[in-house]
Amino acid sequence: LLAVGALALTLAAASGISPAPVTVVVGQGEDTLVQLAAKEIQRYIYLLSRELPKLQHELPALPTDADVIVVGHLALDLAATYDATPVFTHKEHHVLKTIRAAGAPVHLVMAPSDIGVLYGAYRLCEAHGVRFRLHGDVVPAGAWRGVLPLDVSESPLFDVRGLHPFHDFAEGPDWWTEDDYKIVFTQQAKMRMNFFGLHADPYNTSKEASGADEPTVWVGLPSQVNSDGTRWCS
Repeated sequence: LLAVGALALTLAAASGISPAPVTVVVGQGEDTLVQLAAKEIQRYIYLLSRELPKLQHELPALPTDADVIVVGHLALDLAATYDATPVFTHKEHHVLKTIRAAGAPVHLVMAPSDIGVLYGAYRLCEAHGVRFRLHGDVVPAGAWRGVLPLDVSESPLFDVRGLHPFHDFAEGPDWWTEDDYKIVFTQQAKMRMNFFGLHADPYNTSKEASGADEPTVWVGLPSQVNSDGTRWCS
């Protein structure tokens, strides 16, 4: 994800694109996922508007001519200042709130965890028309409409959400390349999924072992399995 985002921004800079009237703000000391969330917002606004937003680590003086989007802890601090502190019910709960700070509309992307902030960033992109699918993104060109009046609060219904593909199909994971896996994992994050498991049928005692076992299934004796689930022999 970091590589893709950096490539898009590098290409934009090389093409001489001037900054759009949008400023994305994220604290200098934020962890990797929160920094990524801000860069993904910057990247998708560029894809929506073909103009590159400014990314900075301090709040600008408000009001400003630019649309302002604040991500992470700085967003929580600003929400507290304007009596808009959210109540979170889950570590991945994410809140998008538009407030008026010094008379200017400001998007806030808030969550109690780093991954929640990243999910909130992708939810913000969806609020502006982007759609995420397993095969790729749907980005309506020219759809950036500035800061919208948002009041979104979303928490997952299930702690584990993801994909469980079967092997025995032509489109199954046995045929996937390393790049295929990377694309799937990247898109899963955008769709707020957090699990990927390879389906594996157990050993079939009615058939010969060769050809009857899934590639990821290990066949052995109970005595070859350690108490922590690891095996000492294969």
